[in-house]
Amino acid sequence: MDPAELDPIKSALQNQGAAIGRHEQLLHDMMQQLTLLVRAQAEGAQPASAGTGVAAGASAAAPVLASPLPPTDPTPIRGDALVANPERYAGDPETCRGFLLQCSLVFEQQPSRFPTERSKVAYMISLLTGRALAWATSLWERASPDTASGESFMRAMRTAFHNPRGGREAAPRLLALSQGTCSVADYAIEFRTLAAESGWNEEALMAVFQQGLNGRLKDELTTRELPSTLEGLYDVALMLLDQYRKKSKLFRTKVVLVPLGDDFRYTEAQEWDQQFNNYQKLFDYMNSHPELHVQAQFGTISDYFEILRKHVGMDKVGMSVGVSPFPVLSGDFFTYADRDDHYWSGYFTSRPFYKQLDRTLESHLRAAEILYSLAFASVQKFGKPNNYPAVENYKLLTAARRNLGLFQHHDAIAGTGKDWVVVDYGTRLFHSILNLKRVIVSSAHWLVLDDKQTYTYDPANPLLQIDEVQSAQDALPRKTVFKISTTPRSFVVYNPSEQARTSVISIYVTTPHVHVLTAHGQLVNAQISAVWEDISHASTEAFQLSFVANVPPLGLAVYQLCKGAELQSELAHYMFLKAGGDVSVTGTEHFRVSVPQEAVPVSMENPHLQLSISYTTGLLETLKLKEDGSKHSIKVEFLCYGTTSKKDKSGAYLFLPDGEATKCSPSQPAVIRVTKGPVFSEVTTTFTHVTHTLRLYNINGVDGQAVEISNSIDIRGEFNREIAMRITSDLNSKDRFFTDLNGFQVQPRRSMTKLPLQANFYPMTSMAYLEDSGRRLTLLTAQSLGATSLRSGQLEVIMDRRLNQDDNRGLGQGVLDNKITANSFRLLLELFNSAEGAQRENTTPFSYPSVLSHVSYMYLNHPFMPMVKSLDSTVLALAPYSPLSSPFPCDIHLVNLRTIQSQEKEGGPSEQAALILHRKGFDCSIATKNTGLQCRMTGGKIHLEQLLTELKVISFIPVSLSLMHQSPRGPVEQEINLKPMEICTYRVQLR
Repeated sequence: MDPAELDPIKSALQNQGAAIGRHEQLLHDMMQQLTLLVRAQAEGAQPASAGTGVAAGASAAAPVLASPLPPTDPTPIRGDALVANPERYAGDPETCRGFLLQCSLVFEQQPSRFPTERSKVAYMISLLTGRALAWATSLWERASPDTASGESFMRAMRTAFHNPRGGREAAPRLLALSQGTCSVADYAIEFRTLAAESGWNEEALMAVFQQGLNGRLKDELTTRELPSTLEGLYDVALMLLDQYRKKSKLFRTKVVLVPLGDDFRYTEAQEWDQQFNNYQKLFDYMNSHPELHVQAQFGTISDYFEILRKHVGMDKVGMSVGVSPFPVLSGDFFTYADRDDHYWSGYFTSRPFYKQLDRTLESHLRAAEILYSLAFASVQKFGKPNNYPAVENYKLLTAARRNLGLFQHHDAIAGTGKDWVVVDYGTRLFHSILNLKRVIVSSAHWLVLDDKQTYTYDPANPLLQIDEVQSAQDALPRKTVFKISTTPRSFVVYNPSEQARTSVISIYVTTPHVHVLTAHGQLVNAQISAVWEDISHASTEAFQLSFVANVPPLGLAVYQLCKGAELQSELAHYMFLKAGGDVSVTGTEHFRVSVPQEAVPVSMENPHLQLSISYTTGLLETLKLKEDGSKHSIKVEFLCYGTTSKKDKSGAYLFLPDGEATKCSPSQPAVIRVTKGPVFSEVTTTFTHVTHTLRLYNINGVDGQAVEISNSIDIRGEFNREIAMRITSDLNSKDRFFTDLNGFQVQPRRSMTKLPLQANFYPMTSMAYLEDSGRRLTLLTAQSLGATSLRSGQLEVIMDRRLNQDDNRGLGQGVLDNKITANSFRLLLELFNSAEGAQRENTTPFSYPSVLSHVSYMYLNHPFMPMVKSLDSTVLALAPYSPLSSPFPCDIHLVNLRTIQSQEKEGGPSEQAALILHRKGFDCSIATKNTGLQCRMTGGKIHLEQLLTELKVISFIPVSLSLMHQSPRGPVEQEINLKPMEICTYRVQLR
């Protein structure tokens, strides 16, 4: 190359070198400034520039850390080695030693960054978080000698956080170590860490390592290419066969069922093919060698039972009627643990807001399905109007049904999905509820219309308006405030229950001068209460109107709301209590309010119950049954659980508490608001995280038999905290309590002191109860939660849980998306019949609720649905609607009346509906006097044609629960005869 051609290149290199030199000098100057800043922080001086990381006003001797100090810039001063900063340390004993080692390397390799010992301490504190930062903050604030030098601070950290394990401690941990649900790689890392400290030889370590592997290893191995040699194939086949022989020890016969795969398998077609091909080669090898004494094949559950029947000489008929050589398993597999004390009882409560939203959608869907089916049959009978939205509404029902079904996925209803997935689930549920309200309103519009010829469908201006509005998927519903004038405004109440019902209705109105009239013009006794913006400040623009409504089964009642010059509804009275302080009450000009300065007894009563309540906490203390005058100790309190300090902590799946629950310490004295009125009375108390309400309805009926409990829970600012409500009674329940299985049957439980606390929690989807020889205390719930009884006479329910870390069960995050959550319950105390009470020592593997419990649960989860006539709607005459001549029998529940989809392409409704009935089992030994039930027992018999008023049964065909298979008997008589606990489905056509 010509030397002249190199001159431009040399010039460019010289310029680049000069630029690099300038950059290096600039970096050197910057590092000097950073060194001075670190030194100033270490010595407590505050530089003139902003952003020091020290709270303003703190003394120089003991600065207060306002936030974690930012990590020192990783760029070393010229001449220092480049060493990365350690990861932030939160106080985990398992990683303490590694963290300190990395800090030592930084100090050793980059000495110029740390001109003083205090700068080393500041550097280490800047990398702390969580409880480790809280510990260091306390040392720094009091100028502890441990912060004088880097070595003294490291020594203090080792003492506080490091848990040294010698060979003696590593050995038992090695023997107890198992792969569990983690990957083989993660298991191997933990195993190697312990093995390095154990001092064992390689042969012993290999044996223990193989012992800790779980059955998933077979799946891991069979996805890889099998050995190409016969000897290699023989080794793999023998290894697999050895696993099968060990598994066969758990079976009574030589027929063994081996499931393949798990939640995280077969995500790709390639894995499916590899599994099948490799297993088939191994099966072929086993089956071709008689000396192995095995016959292996792929199969389904049906294949397994067919081979099992042949092996034990049992035919299909014998199996179906219960003639079996095998023992009968009763109960369930709760509560599950996959290793150590890792019990999966946390997800019973995780994300209770969405568990409650699921129950709300379920209630609205059932109500909308039944009302739509009745309206559609009525439309067919009277002649279908041109603009009746039959197809449109049916598509809304179908979409809601699918979204509800989607939410039954085990990571949805369990509350174990990722945040963004939960938002998607919640959005689907929320939109479905909005759409179902449209269906309910339009169906009710048709049914209450006195003159069907005047029907018009205007979706932009519906005739009726439901009183609750939910603004977003993560918000609680709020009541609409209805404007009341001298012109009567129609008010429609829908009863989704199959029982005639007397319950309290509450709506918000704009004036206290309002009265309620029946459809026949009779005045209804009503109560006007304040609408509270918080515990002691009432709204001046809205008032709560409450009255007792009587609605026929599945029917619609019509009332009139009218403004009068005089006050015709009775005003509620209020009393406020607060220990050691005054209460500021505003917005109560229309009401009588008292704020006593001394302690006064607090009580409530109705025709059935009398409650005594603590004047310092506002919580229930005793309950008196007026029927026999008996007084019972029933106390309510709220408790808190933390999470264990061990490496594995509570998460979405796991409940790993730090011991027994402790009383939640309130930040200030509770404010108690006592409401007294002719329709209902209640006591509301505000604590730090809970707003708790006890309510009694003044009704001679089902609603008056129970205490209604409402809790509003807000733990959004907490750190690893779980809130529980505990009910402590004087029942001698010993270690026995009862929870339901998916709302279908009730399962006896035992609290076992030998097991960890978390092992004694069970899912409570509909109810839990305690009992002794004379009494039963039942807690009915409107949402699925985790419950237990850790002591005789106690019931405990987890309300909400906020957890800052993942529990390594697949979610990959903590549970930090908490919402303000409303939980609703009913507390019911019942007496056993005296003739049977003395002999009651229930040891049977099953139990049944009372009839009153069944009906109370129905009322709690399927409440009245009030609808007010829109102000701008046309003037139309509305009439009550009653589709049944009498209620269903007390023990027969209408699961649904759902219109079946048409076979046509549009996917609209057909003329048939699915009638699903369930005869509930109940405990006959519980007294049924004065329960207020308006139904009777018929021995499971019900005649559909005789129950209906306007509609007639055109066809009636028994089918399977899935509606897919018709009974070989074909159409039958319309008299239905159900056995206890039986669920039956029929295809019916009504007109």
